[in-house]
Amino acid sequence: SPVADNVNNTEFDALRTIVWTTSLIGYAFYARSNVGINGSIYYIKTTDGGATWGSSTKVNSTTEATKATDQWSVYYDQWTPGSSGTKIHLIWLEVIGTDPAPIIYRALDTSDDSLGTEVTALTIACSSGLCGSGSNFHPPSIVIARGGNLYVLSSSTGHFFRSVDGGATWTSRS
Repeated sequence: SPVADNVNNTEFDALRTIVWTTSLIGYAFYARSNVGINGSIYYIKTTDGGATWGSSTKVNSTTEATKATDQWSVYYDQWTPGSSGTKIHLIWLEVIGTDPAPIIYRALDTSDDSLGTEVTALTIACSSGLCGSGSNFHPPSIVIARGGNLYVLSSSTGHFFRSVDGGATWTSRS
């Protein structure tokens, strides 16, 4: 299993957790925790079609003991027709000890495996019941339009927002 180091399995909701950039190079994203709740997002990479996997790299900067990542999704540039970009875009909700809770964006550039800056795309009020898990809560979903704009939908909260500058800033579209 590519996530054999995930010794403390966590419950989480995620969309699209594996990205293949070529027939041999792939990235698997997963959450793990050392505190028994949803923890941090990590990725591992294979360069031989999945026969072996590299070591884990942490995606988010938060500490599991103070915050938890929950409800997350990834999107690869080249999943959009006509795009030749090299980034995997990630979006996630951070909960535990924060209200309002931020929805965070970060990109992984597969050309050199560098992580971009974490950006708060939106904050939502957990006290209103918009954070959490269960059958009524779904991970935010991220996509890139053909023109290059990034869009995120949080169907559970009713928020739809966009970035026209590669994820540096976000505005509400709903």
